[in-house]
Amino acid sequence: MRRPPDPSSAHRAPVASPSRQAALEVLNRFDRQPQPIEHLLMAAGRRPMDERDRALAHALVYGVMRWRRRLDWVAARHARRPLAKIDGRLLNVLRIALFQILFLERVPASAAVNTAVELAKAAAGSGGGGFVNGILRSVLREPAPLAETSLPADPLERLGVEASFPDWLVRRWAARHGLDETARLCRALNQIPPMVLRANTLLATREDLLAAMAGRSA
Repeated sequence: MRRPPDPSSAHRAPVASPSRQAALEVLNRFDRQPQPIEHLLMAAGRRPMDERDRALAHALVYGVMRWRRRLDWVAARHARRPLAKIDGRLLNVLRIALFQILFLERVPASAAVNTAVELAKAAAGSGGGGFVNGILRSVLREPAPLAETSLPADPLERLGVEASFPDWLVRRWAARHGLDETARLCRALNQIPPMVLRANTLLATREDLLAAMAGRSA
């Protein structure tokens, strides 16, 4: 799932990334004042972005929120200070980059690192960029960021880290359903549901809707 760093990436100028900037803005605003993510995404969506950047911004925000505990576990193993003492803006930059490295195979690891460093510099200066770069390069040097030996020995805590659920919820489910069923439940809840469209036949037929959508995608 994880890809090795591209040694040539250090010689290329970083590319501006409105999608990652928008995702960071949403995550930072959520940390300052928790509210429905959909509202924050709508506000961030007012900035100029093409559809691909908008889709990536949404994927990054929802991905970080879904896998936040797992991402933080990886970050904590490579940081020299407790996560609670890291600037929240830099921590969100790390989460965005780690989500791309661990879960988005179409995003090169070098692109995830380079754009993260640029975001960190914008947020906290060159020191922030160096801090983020050091942690991400350390993660990329590790053969398996979530190696068996790095996970908690307690099976319920381990499941909480792997599936990114809080311990209290995993323990409650395990008490009711057992460990195996809880693991299946966690996997199911982490699946991204398919998009389903239903034609409002009072306004158009299914065939008309399909034809309209085909015309827009052409």
